[in-house]
Amino acid sequence: EEGNQEKTTIGVVKDFHFGSLREPIKPLVITKIQEAKGEILVKFEKSRQREAIVALEKIYKTIMPDAVFTYNFLDEQNAKQYKQEQQWQKLVNIATFLSLIICCFGLLGMARLSINQRIKEIGVRKVLGASVSQILTMHTTNFLKLIVVAFVIAAPIAWWTADYWLQNFAYRIELSFWLLAFAGAVSLLIGTLTVSFLAVKAANASPVKSLRTE
Repeated sequence: EEGNQEKTTIGVVKDFHFGSLREPIKPLVITKIQEAKGEILVKFEKSRQREAIVALEKIYKTIMPDAVFTYNFLDEQNAKQYKQEQQWQKLVNIATFLSLIICCFGLLGMARLSINQRIKEIGVRKVLGASVSQILTMHTTNFLKLIVVAFVIAAPIAWWTADYWLQNFAYRIELSFWLLAFAGAVSLLIGTLTVSFLAVKAANASPVKSLRTE
């Protein structure tokens, strides 16, 4: 009777995720069950996926020729847990792109209006020896101040929204200051390029035409 007793081997492994990242890692016991459950887990190289499926189907049909061979991928099952986040990501990307286009057009319109109102001033400054870079700085500085003010208002809201969303996950990244700094730098760059396009065009125009403009 002692010879028929099965030995029980207990091993401890590092914690790993077997559920959603919204939930903390729970206790898990992995046991060896003699009864067949009708499915197996196989790990293979992704680059040899087709070869692996063909080989598995061949073995499966050899053992159980009358059974239906079906399979699915564990990474796809895990991805379904974050389908809502993926949909939100697409929505946010589209909204960000549209907002960026609208803001650029709005900034372009404001810059055009400002330059047209100061077209004679630009001509006078050029006659008095002002360089293109000086005129460019004069126009871009005011708009960059507006962008900085808008960023100061929007940054805390964006930070709070992102932090609030991350609270839904048991395991998450920590927000870093450099993310806001990067977003601010990109905003300033886009604003500078948008305004500079019209400012350089106005600065390179003939001062005679500018002074004749009524």
